[in-house]
Amino acid sequence: MQKMWCQMKTRLIISIIIGAVIISSTSGYLLYQDSLCNSSSGYLHNPRMNSIWDCLQFLSDQESNAPEYPGNFTLTVSNQSFDIDPVDILVKIDEITVIDDEFLVKQQHNYHHFEFLLKPGTHTIYAESIKGNYQLNEEFTIEKELWASLDFQYYEGDETLPKLRLKISETELGFL
Repeated sequence: MQKMWCQMKTRLIISIIIGAVIISSTSGYLLYQDSLCNSSSGYLHNPRMNSIWDCLQFLSDQESNAPEYPGNFTLTVSNQSFDIDPVDILVKIDEITVIDDEFLVKQQHNYHHFEFLLKPGTHTIYAESIKGNYQLNEEFTIEKELWASLDFQYYEGDETLPKLRLKISETELGFL
């Protein structure tokens, strides 16, 4: 009877050790994946993605949209409105949310640069601001490296605003 009791205790201890190893391995894996998310553009700038499961989904989406070569689309986002500050801006490329953040105007020299890896071909960029009550949806084609700026503009009293203005260029854009 005592021998059987020793065998049960040994099996229980081994099971606990195996369970602890599995839990620590899983925790380590999840922490590693979370660090990958936090170092990825898109995830870091999306406050709606706040759990490890959102992180894993984000990484899965990124892998399924793997680019053929790196760094071919640079998007610079800025708020140029003192009247709506900060302004919320959501950006999707090919229906994937890549930016979802609020942008301060500061002295209108506050630019945020995002670099994306896109396959050659036609893509759709969608941007919206709920506070600014404006959205845009445009297509562009990647054949070589492109640079783009997305500015939110609103000045009280100007009937043509608010608006999001997108400019796409085959040459690098300069900012003051």
